[in-house]
Amino acid sequence: MTIWSLRKPSISARFLRHFLANKMAYKFSIGLALLAIQVGWLNLPWLLAFGVTLGIYLASGGWRFVRLIWLTFPRDFRGLVVLLKLMTKVRQQIRNNMTMCDTFQQTAEKHRDKVAFIFEDKCWTFQEVEYFSNKVGNYFQSIGYKKGDVVALFMENRPELVFFWLGLAKIGVISSLVNYNLRKESLAHCISIVNAKGLVYSSDSAIADAVADISSSISNTELFEFGNGSSNGLKSQNILEKFKVCSENPPALLHEKRYDDILFYIYTSGTTGLPKASVIKHTRFFLMSIAWGIVLKLSPADVLYCVLPLYHSSGGILGVGSVITCGVTVVVRRKFSASRFWDECIKYKATGALYIGELCRYLLAQPPKESDKKHSLRFMSGNGLRPQIWNEFKSRFNVPFIGEFYGATESNISLINLDSYPGAMAFLSVTVPQALPIRVFKIDLSTGELVRGPDGLCIPCSPGEIGQIAGRIEKRNVARHFDGYVNKQASQKKIAHDVMKKDDQWFLSGDSVYWDELGYLYFHDRLGDTFRWRGENVSTSEVEAVMANALGLNSVVVYGVEIPGCEGRAGMAAIEDPDDVISMEFVSKKLPDVLPPYARPVFLRVTNSVDTTGTFKFQKTRLRKEGFDLSLVKDKLFYFDSKLAEYSVLTKEIYGKFVDGEMRF
Repeated sequence: MTIWSLRKPSISARFLRHFLANKMAYKFSIGLALLAIQVGWLNLPWLLAFGVTLGIYLASGGWRFVRLIWLTFPRDFRGLVVLLKLMTKVRQQIRNNMTMCDTFQQTAEKHRDKVAFIFEDKCWTFQEVEYFSNKVGNYFQSIGYKKGDVVALFMENRPELVFFWLGLAKIGVISSLVNYNLRKESLAHCISIVNAKGLVYSSDSAIADAVADISSSISNTELFEFGNGSSNGLKSQNILEKFKVCSENPPALLHEKRYDDILFYIYTSGTTGLPKASVIKHTRFFLMSIAWGIVLKLSPADVLYCVLPLYHSSGGILGVGSVITCGVTVVVRRKFSASRFWDECIKYKATGALYIGELCRYLLAQPPKESDKKHSLRFMSGNGLRPQIWNEFKSRFNVPFIGEFYGATESNISLINLDSYPGAMAFLSVTVPQALPIRVFKIDLSTGELVRGPDGLCIPCSPGEIGQIAGRIEKRNVARHFDGYVNKQASQKKIAHDVMKKDDQWFLSGDSVYWDELGYLYFHDRLGDTFRWRGENVSTSEVEAVMANALGLNSVVVYGVEIPGCEGRAGMAAIEDPDDVISMEFVSKKLPDVLPPYARPVFLRVTNSVDTTGTFKFQKTRLRKEGFDLSLVKDKLFYFDSKLAEYSVLTKEIYGKFVDGEMRF
């Protein structure tokens, strides 16, 4: 029996007992003592009290917290500074009711004759961009287009795409930025789901032919050809001819403009079905671009090399946004070229470049040459640079800073790796997790569903646990909005309710991630891409990275396929081999060295090329659908013969055994 049970404790005794049991009290006391030292209040009693408190705290495990502060404080403090600067600028934007058109006009007035865009050695100054966009606004206003109307823009990667949406935004018209690789059903779908009143397409023959193919299904959409090509039998207007009589002065303001008007629609990549149109408002564009500019300390002296498509957020918001908000010059390339990437960075004296993870692997696959390190880049920024090649890429190409970031076009989650920590896509504070309303929640890895506790609420992950990253939706905070998609039902599917408390709402990213004890976040996989085989969860992105590195290949696509009579999904890999150099003997010997048995693909598909989106994401829908069906797949197919311990040709006889459920694993 202790002294505490002999009699009812006094108020002071109860306070002391609670104090000794509460680590937050120690933290508060230590902080108070440090403050006392700074202001000169500390005397001997204070010093003794501080020493006792600190001793108890450290002895009870508090040294771990002190260590975390020591290791993460500089990073977290810098993150706080960035956040404060960002919110200050956003509040100014809102207070002044400024759209991105207003912001560009301010920037253009400061840098009238400075080059804003370079494309195929043609330079566009800020003033020329202003004039072109004014003509766009004046023309469409003159033919009756008004606030809320939608114009689809379908053209190859070129600066004029930006000039069009900027000019349309000046009269309140919403642009939809259509992927120039789309054809037939997907293309018609993107135009119809936003009820596009008009379609501006370039005279490039492939693009014009694509429009001709779907003309009957978009008969209610006005067609405007940009360029001097043939009409392809389309009833379209040559917009360059119309521009000749349009004023270069700003169009008349005939609508009520607001900072939170819709600027344009950006489509999801469509890796798992038809694309969805994500809503991008002026505030979101400003928030993303200005945050990126603050982190990378962008200035008008910077030249950004951009090979990414301008119809997506990396190139179209971060790249273009740096021009509008920071006065940066952006070099736009029609298509990515791995062999010319570094030569052009040198040619244009680029100080920064945008990347997508697959792009980095293509660059590493190039033979080393002298120009690899002769560039003037001070940073590269993007997402998807895999940890397996991070250090190799940075050292081979001598890139001082890699600004990996995390965020989806439509999401309210935007994070960045502030200190270029190898392999991490971003970080969350572990000492003050409440600093951002972003969490990683436990999921059922076999279904991707959130795991809930006895109280019905979701369970945050501990370091090392794989979970789904989510962001709390706050209607009064523009940084925490979820503007969703044009399709409201699709928007609702991305929202979870009653997550941390009753009646709250959180945006579900659809990405599984994990974090370490310092708070660094690492990408694991897209939910739905992970499949279960032999009782284990297999991450397709991890297997893709391991196989590509081990086999020295550019593209390996991994996905799960069903085998009759077998539980779960078996792994299958589509390997790009246009030169027919892959040896199955080598693959059979190499994969056991780098992959556990359950993660090794059961089937291999060797193909000339694998389909990717404009942002180099693999399109797996068709591959999954075709599986290892010999009647659908014309490429070479192999299966892992467990008796021979090697990959063998998939014959009709063996295929029949798979279909009949005779093959067991």
